[in-house]
Amino acid sequence: MPGASIPCPREGNAIVNPEDTMQATPNSRAMRSQMESQMNFMNELTATSVDSLRKLSELNMHWAQQFVEGALNTSRQLLACSDHYQVGSTMMGQIQPTTERIRHYQEQLMNVIAGAQLDLTRAAEAHMPEAGRGAAAALAGALLRPAAAATERAAPRREGATFDTWSGPAFAGGSGRPH
Repeated sequence: MPGASIPCPREGNAIVNPEDTMQATPNSRAMRSQMESQMNFMNELTATSVDSLRKLSELNMHWAQQFVEGALNTSRQLLACSDHYQVGSTMMGQIQPTTERIRHYQEQLMNVIAGAQLDLTRAAEAHMPEAGRGAAAALAGALLRPAAAATERAAPRREGATFDTWSGPAFAGGSGRPH
């Protein structure tokens, strides 16, 4: 119907003009300030997250490169073995370096995760000061305690993992290395 009017919403008994409401809301300084604050917060969290993911990717690429190089070196050593005693010796000789690389990766991974958590907490505290003081310390402790405990449990196993007790023609002298 060409002459029909659209009913305006009512606030109490007064008629509210929708154009007044629509114009007042986007131009409100308080709302604009709040939106800018939220956008800055989200931008900072996103930038921090992307940086943390970059660090994690670099760590994983570095570890993968070391793993492939170690596997190639071990393969070359195994191909050069002339008897089965040398094969066993070569394999046993690779256990400790491999576990050390894995332990080192675990430590670096925990550092990256703890750093990311710290950066995210700082960003949150910058925008919401009441949000993080106690939570940051609790979360950092919760992340680092299990890693430290795992490292401590692994230390005695690494120290006790000597290969001097092996015997056989390839291990003459108890050195753990083939002649």
